Amino acid sequence: MISFSVAVKNGFKKAFDFKGCATRAEYWWWQLFCLLIRLPFALLLSYLLVSNLKFDPLAIHIILLLIEALLFIPSLSVLIRRLHDVGQSWTLLLWCFIPILGIAACAAVVVVTLWEGDSYNQPSTEQ
Repeated sequence: MISFSVAVKNGFKKAFDFKGCATRAEYWWWQLFCLLIRLPFALLLSYLLVSNLKFDPLAIHIILLLIEALLFIPSLSVLIRRLHDVGQSWTLLLWCFIPILGIAACAAVVVVTLWEGDSYNQPSTEQ
């Protein structure tokens, strides 16, 4: 099984590799990393918005926007490689942009990422 640090390194290292595969562990470690990066800033922004402090939350919005810009391509790459690993095409993601059918397609993407096994079941060789 791939470790957290290797999954994060692979996420950035393979950010523009849309043809390979990503194991289930690699995908979910990457998702945990993204959550851990976004969560503190989102909580801070939420606190500042509900508090009576005289603070302009624009700085936090800009930081969140930069984080999202930094994580967007690697996250998309890991998702597409995960879809490849379970035998699906990246075009499944395009259905998410069609309003009513998109709900079902997005649910299908979630189900596919939770797929029981990996196609290759080979441990990652990158350390």
